[in-house]
Amino acid sequence: MYIPMVQIPGCQPLDESDNRDGREPKDDQLRPTVFLPFGSLPTYEAAAEFYSYIAYPHPDEETQREKYRIALSRWAVLERGKIDKSWNESTEAEIRPVIFSQAEKLYKDTYRRGSITWWERGICASLMLLPHMLQELFDGLPPGVENVLGVLGAKWNYSVGSNKTIANRIWRPTKPVAHAAAAAILCLGTLKDPEHKWDDEHQLCYKQPFLATLFYEDVFRNILLNLTSQLYLQIPSCRRFKIRECEMINFALGY
Repeated sequence: MYIPMVQIPGCQPLDESDNRDGREPKDDQLRPTVFLPFGSLPTYEAAAEFYSYIAYPHPDEETQREKYRIALSRWAVLERGKIDKSWNESTEAEIRPVIFSQAEKLYKDTYRRGSITWWERGICASLMLLPHMLQELFDGLPPGVENVLGVLGAKWNYSVGSNKTIANRIWRPTKPVAHAAAAAILCLGTLKDPEHKWDDEHQLCYKQPFLATLFYEDVFRNILLNLTSQLYLQIPSCRRFKIRECEMINFALGY
């Protein structure tokens, strides 16, 4: 399987001896490692946890995060059934009743709100972290935090001079999961590339790449999580913005 390698220009993987401000983080400052429960939950539920953390990374957002994980899992099952008529839910995975426990309106509102939130974080993070994507976007304008915020403001119809608002509303809360959010956007573009020869067991990569990351554990593990890990190691050494290793959530497979 093709596994893209990402290198942020001007950045190197963080070395154990690299400590930019000379201070060691305290134990209570360290972000936790989130073990995605692929061993105890169906694949789409375990993968949904990854996206739920992108949407709601703060510890105080645990309730919203779990609601979105459940709603996203429900959407995944319903969407897979519509796209892939041959998919047999009874043999593909055991559908847990909990993912259908939300009232219809709550489910739709939760899915919509969480999906918009993580997608906004993904767009913001990918523009901040992947400068090679910015050359055409900015038409020669040097990439930087203020320039990215200005482009996002225009894209999302903010008033002129709203950079601080966008930074506080989107960029600042995205920082703990910026590596995961950017990796998700990059992964989705990679999966639908027609030059990749996906076999019959991976046809969702062409039809619905987002759904593919929710149902194909090998795609999630070898591409999406691989990209996330690469960016996790590189971001702390970037000088264009400040994200320390202790500020970022680490993602790992749990079995």
